[in-house]
Amino acid sequence: MLPNTKSSSFEMNALNLIQQLARQDIILQMTENGSLTAKAPKGAITAEISDLIRQNKREFIDCLTRLESLHSQVESNSVIPVERNTDKFPLSFAQQRLWFI
Repeated sequence: MLPNTKSSSFEMNALNLIQQLARQDIILQMTENGSLTAKAPKGAITAEISDLIRQNKREFIDCLTRLESLHSQVESNSVIPVERNTDKFPLSFAQQRLWFI
C-alpha cells in the first residue's frame, strides 16, 4: 500500500511515486500523443491509487517526459560507431594468448 501523501513527514515526488507504483506492478507510460496510461494486473489499481494518479497526472507526465529525454540523450551519446573498412582487425587478448601455447 502507498504511504499517506498528506502526511507532513512524508515528502513524495513524482519519481518516487512512479517507483513505488512499479514495485506494485503498476507501470505508468506515455502514449504517442502525450497522454498518461497505466498498465497493471487486474485489481492492482485500487480507488486510492487511481485518485493518486489522477491528482498527480501533470507531475507524472512531466517526470516521464524528462526521463525520456534523458534516456534519448544517453542513448545517442553511448555508442560511437567505428568505421571498419579493413580486412585486418586487432587480435583480442585471448587470441593473442593462443599464439604462445
